[in-house]
Amino acid sequence: MQDKEDMLPGKLFVYNYKYRCLSGFEKKLADLLFHADIGNQKKLLKAFPLETTAVMAYQSKDGWWEECEKDVLEFYNNKR
Repeated sequence: MQDKEDMLPGKLFVYNYKYRCLSGFEKKLADLLFHADIGNQKKLLKAFPLETTAVMAYQSKDGWWEECEKDVLEFYNNKR
């Protein structure tokens, strides 16, 4: 199991995409990852492991989004 801190960048990526806070390359990458089939997502894992793993988890694991929101909000609240 990955450490909570190790997974945070991927969670921030998905969270910011879902709330339309990404732009430029990151937005294009997120569009690609969310529209790719599983075979192409597996290929993209080599180049973008954090982002791809987070998108795959969002799409397949029950409760992942709720945990993501909680972790990201906790991160943003602790940053202040």
